[in-house]
This record gives sequence, C-alpha cells and structure tokens, in this order.
Amino acid sequence: LTKLFKDNKSELSLKDLFAQDPTRFDKFNAHYSSPSSPESTDILLDYSKNLINSKILSTLFDLVNQAKVTETRDAMFNGDHINTSEDRAVLHIALRNVDNKFKINEAGADEVQAVIDHMTTFSNSIRSGQWKGYTGKPITTIINIGIGGSDLGPQMVTEALKPYGSSTLDMKFVSNIDGTHIVEALKDSNPETTLFIIASKTFTTQETITNAITARDWFLAAAVNVSVTPSLCCSVAPKE
Repeated sequence: LTKLFKDNKSELSLKDLFAQDPTRFDKFNAHYSSPSSPESTDILLDYSKNLINSKILSTLFDLVNQAKVTETRDAMFNGDHINTSEDRAVLHIALRNVDNKFKINEAGADEVQAVIDHMTTFSNSIRSGQWKGYTGKPITTIINIGIGGSDLGPQMVTEALKPYGSSTLDMKFVSNIDGTHIVEALKDSNPETTLFIIASKTFTTQETITNAITARDWFLAAAVNVSVTPSLCCSVAPKE
C-alpha cells in the first residue's frame, strides 16, 4: 500500500483528480441518517479530498480485510474480551449504547445510562446556579485537572461545544506538573465560586494527584466558614 502510494504520488493532485473525474465526490463519500432520530441527525463522510484513487482505496480495503478489522469491530460490539492484556471487554461502545442496541455482558456496562443521567442533572445544576459554592455563591470557574486523554478530551469537548455552553462559566485546564500551570489557573480564581474536576482513570497518576493536592490546599486555606451543603454530589470513587 505504501509503495502504491509512492508510485502514484506525482499524479495525486486534488485539482487534477477532480478535473479528471467530475463524479469523484459521488464515488468517495458515505452518508448516514439515523432512522430513530430527527431528520437533522445526519452524518456525511467526505473522503474525496484525500490523496487517493480507486486503486489505492481498493488496496486499503484489502489490508483492512487481512487485518480482520470488521471481525474485531463486531467482537467489540458483542462485548467479547478483545482487550487481551486485561482479559476484558472494551467498553467504549457502552457509552454510545443508545436504546440498548448492543448487549454487553460486562460489569459496569449497565450503569452507563444512570451515570449519564446523573452527569446531566449535575451539569444543569451548575449552569443554572442551583449548585452553590461553600458560601452560597454560584459557580463561575471550573478547573479540570488531568493529563493525557483526561486533559485533551475535556478540552476538545469544551471547545467543540462552546456555542452551547454557558457564558457565565470560565473553563480552565491544568495538566503540567510544573507548578506554574496551576498557579496561573488559580491566580484569577475565587475559592468561593470555583469547582475542581479531577479527571483520572486510576487516581494514581502522579501529575494529576500533585496538582489535585495543590488545588485542595488552596481551597481549604480559604474555606474556613462553610455555610452551604450541596444538595447532590457527582463524585465517583474508583472501584477496587
């Protein structure tokens, strides 16, 4: 496949490819419309603007078949233990298991919807001002502490959904163990109106724990007169 691309590279100019074949988009796109969702729920995959031709695409699909990608995908949907290092199912699909389309016989898979509902309730209470800081003031600053996917994932979602977010909330992200990072995040933050999110799969990541301890000490140094008890809590302790 690599050799095929190199051999054709000089001919792979998008301008020329579209000029040579006006129907290129029709050949290199896929469209999906969810039958159980509103009409506006459509997905268009346009790969006509990739540096490919029919031969390259055909060879790529040959490689996909040799690698048994389709079989592995189906095994994932079935909840098979394709994570061989831990001998368990991968539960990414459980997070998208709308209407329980996939039956995943793995511990925790049946808890996903309840957690999503809980997150929705909690998030709405923050945006509405129902959830208060320790002196009774609404939350205005949210600081996410994590590293790797626990940092980049929340950042990506926050940026992508910015038009739907609350203009009253200031979102900050701390990942670097260099103290400057969290110092800058805390500098303009008010303990009375700041909420911390500690994002970690195991709660053993050194960078995350170090920054979390710094945030805790900063908060406790100010929170000496606690006057509000939150009406709900969204903390989840890792299971043994």
